[in-house]
Amino acid sequence: MALVSLSHFLLDGLVHVAGLPIIGETSPKLGLGLWNYLPLELSLETLMAIIGIVIYWKVTGASTSAVGRYGIAALVIVMTALTWTQLLPNPAPSPHALMISWIVAPIVLSAIAYALDRKRVRQAFSSQVEVSNP
Repeated sequence: MALVSLSHFLLDGLVHVAGLPIIGETSPKLGLGLWNYLPLELSLETLMAIIGIVIYWKVTGASTSAVGRYGIAALVIVMTALTWTQLLPNPAPSPHALMISWIVAPIVLSAIAYALDRKRVRQAFSSQVEVSNP
């Protein structure tokens, strides 16, 4: 979890405008501001999504069903495609709509990812329980 948090912080440093505090509000702020160059930023996110799918396939190997293996990839591709809609001229959503989507979207997307890969998750959990209870 620490590595995920650190990598997320470092990646945020790439996309945010200079204003991301390193330690606290009074600490130096960083940010390369790739949000100011949205096509470049979205291309970088797309590349990272592709790398993530490849890593997922290498780590899970044959232990994942075809539904999980290609379903997760399809989910990542759909989510990546949705990020590209930021280039379309849309009116900004209301703060209330944003608040609801920031709460609901992670729950729904996590549930979909779990449903696609639940067989492998259950197998991994079962094997850990067997190892810890000899």
